[in-house]
Amino acid sequence: LLFAEATYKLYLHSLDKKYLLDSNELSRFTFTNVVFIGLKLQDYSGVEAFIKKYGEYLNDTTKENTISFNKARLYFTQKNYKKTMPLLLSIEFSDTLWNLASKFMLVKIYFETKEYEALIGLLNTFKVYLFRQKKIGYHKERYKNIIKFSEKLYATIEASKIKKLKLKYEVEQATDLPDKEWFLEMLK
Repeated sequence: LLFAEATYKLYLHSLDKKYLLDSNELSRFTFTNVVFIGLKLQDYSGVEAFIKKYGEYLNDTTKENTISFNKARLYFTQKNYKKTMPLLLSIEFSDTLWNLASKFMLVKIYFETKEYEALIGLLNTFKVYLFRQKKIGYHKERYKNIIKFSEKLYATIEASKIKKLKLKYEVEQATDLPDKEWFLEMLK
């Protein structure tokens, strides 16, 4: 956490001094990194101010996607699903990995809000979308696991404690499953 705090402060200082701007433009990757670290540190008001202040420095071709994706992550982290969902549902992100991440956020929202019909529909379209992605390397396996374990999680909603414990063990043993903590939390 100390390293994250130091990195966050360094990013903000460097941006304030305009060291990270290239021809008065901020990389969408740097922008996203700052948001990610700020969210890890739970500096929600700082992240919101950062998005508002530095969004104008993004390249016009990626500005809307970058701001929308990062606002969605901010609202999602705050569990403000009413603000998250319109952002995730209204934009097809130009970045494939952002599309995959946004679909996973929606899976979590639908599961946590018990919108099971929407969850099943999303998991089906998620599979099709993932199947069509040819150039995402190791991410493909990760998202296959997310879909597989999301389906298994859904199947245990009314299941016995023994079935839930079996799935808990499976999640704990799984390799290449992002956000295991969320799956384990949902099994409680």
